[in-house]
Amino acid sequence: MSKSVRFRKTLLATLVCTALGGSFAALPAHAQDADVARRIEALQKEIDALKAQMQKVQAEQKAAPAATWGAAPTASPVSAAADAGYLTWSSADGNYVLKLDGRVQLDMGAVDSKLNSGVVQSDIKFRRVRLAFKGQFHKDWETELDLDFANKELDIKDMWLAYRGIPGVGIKLGHFKPHFSLDQVTSSRVATYLESSIPTEIFAPSRRIGLAAEYANDWLFIGGGVFGDKVNTVGEARDNPSLNAQAETFGYSMRAVGRPLWRGQENRAFHVGLNVLNNRPRSNAAPDDDRLKFAAVLENELSQIEFLDTKQIQNVDSALTLGLETAFKYGPHILTAEYLQTKVKLGGVTADMHPTLAAVWPTIAGPKVDSYYVAYSYFIRGDRRYDPSSAEFAGVVGKNALEFTARYSMADLNDTGGYTRNRTSSYRATSLGLAGGKAKIATIGLNWYPNPNIKFVVNYLQADLDRNADADAGSFELANAAVVPIVGGDKIKVLGVRAQFAF
Repeated sequence: MSKSVRFRKTLLATLVCTALGGSFAALPAHAQDADVARRIEALQKEIDALKAQMQKVQAEQKAAPAATWGAAPTASPVSAAADAGYLTWSSADGNYVLKLDGRVQLDMGAVDSKLNSGVVQSDIKFRRVRLAFKGQFHKDWETELDLDFANKELDIKDMWLAYRGIPGVGIKLGHFKPHFSLDQVTSSRVATYLESSIPTEIFAPSRRIGLAAEYANDWLFIGGGVFGDKVNTVGEARDNPSLNAQAETFGYSMRAVGRPLWRGQENRAFHVGLNVLNNRPRSNAAPDDDRLKFAAVLENELSQIEFLDTKQIQNVDSALTLGLETAFKYGPHILTAEYLQTKVKLGGVTADMHPTLAAVWPTIAGPKVDSYYVAYSYFIRGDRRYDPSSAEFAGVVGKNALEFTARYSMADLNDTGGYTRNRTSSYRATSLGLAGGKAKIATIGLNWYPNPNIKFVVNYLQADLDRNADADAGSFELANAAVVPIVGGDKIKVLGVRAQFAF
């Protein structure tokens, strides 16, 4: 009860006593009783009216927003806590939450080549030095700013605003990962391996500027959106002259995942999903400069050599990628797999673009390439959580958790193309061929999680390359400055170690 209401009641009681006292002195006994009854009835009505007024004021105070523009801020105690390895600060009313997300990843290792015997490259580097601020305000709004300071430059990662005021629904605007591929959407903070698989690296989109929406419940997750290019495209075009004509890569993506079994169970999970991605490169120059290329290093960042590389494919109208994914968890066993296939659609060529190609180009179909991976992990100690709200595996629980890992991946960027023979026995191309190379990579590893903030990863991988995977765009530089070219048909072995501290 407020002070004003209590004062009014006290004043009312005083007046009642004064009035009754004066009245009793002036009236006879039988009249006093009747007058007192009338006065008590009137006072009771006033008290009831005051109670109703007080209840109305209390209801309006509860219905009022936590803060209004121009009004003095309402004080709310702030508490700090450690949540799954994150440092968080939150207000007592739950309207505001600030989460600090930082990670430092130090990688070291060596690369060995069969055709060039002995260790041909070793390196130690900071793979990621990240600092992110994740916020929630007015309960229904979320935001994130994620920056990377590795490689002596500032790189913007996540920078977005999201609304989650509708149960199960999220709407996001800004710079973030499009909805596509289980391997791609998994954060590097909790990733099982040193790097993503080669199918993901080649075909899955990196962070883009876009608008996306998602919906999740106990048995379904679906997300999709439209996007443009990356935040840092201008700088990349300046550093790489071959991209100077590229303006934007527009597209859309969609990821739909169903969970037919074990809904709501913490130690069991099973889902199957469909992924769709469409890229449409657009240039400021002629349409035949709408270029796209597929390339990848071999699931490590030590060599930085793209052994698989189709070079720039010109006159691309769009590239459609379809993918299937599955994830299975039963106790300490986790199995994931994905298959991706990309088909490139070529644009038309007119005589003013290429006089010699204008006659035949409209009949040429684009190339088609595919890839897949299968990954398995077993927790000797500890466990990894499955997050149904995003249909992915999250952080590891348990002190001194120990995880054995194994993965096999394949990417084939070769397409022989198609030809027809006419009456004169000459051949004409009916589909565009590619010789980007093919790689098969087998990886085994061991991960140790002393606590939620520290992780050590050891990966040993072996990559078998075909004759088209010749890495002619790069070479290994030895300590004596001699250059050792890596030719097709090589077998590459990589031993990589990572120490990660996250907070």
